[in-house]
Amino acid sequence: MDFSRPGAPLTPTFPSRNSRSFSSASSEDRFQFGSWRDDEDGLPYLIDSQVSIFCRVGPAMTFASHTMFVGEVAKIIVDDAIAPLVYLDGRYFAARPAP
Repeated sequence: MDFSRPGAPLTPTFPSRNSRSFSSASSEDRFQFGSWRDDEDGLPYLIDSQVSIFCRVGPAMTFASHTMFVGEVAKIIVDDAIAPLVYLDGRYFAARPAP
């Protein structure tokens, strides 16, 4: 599927702290970890993620070696338990409220 085509479905998934094995897996092995489900467009999303955002690709802007895609949000699924997985300085952390 060509995710760069305007109107194409795209589902960014933001992992929760329970998704550590998924986040460190290679792109080829990623779908072997966690609980996955297909959305209405047949795109996989991680059902135990912190949030999944279901979009349609909109305009894109290329700068140097990167392309930024804007997505029109159609639906969002958010886990009620706020426990995002954070990647910082080469390591994974579970975010916690500040004291």
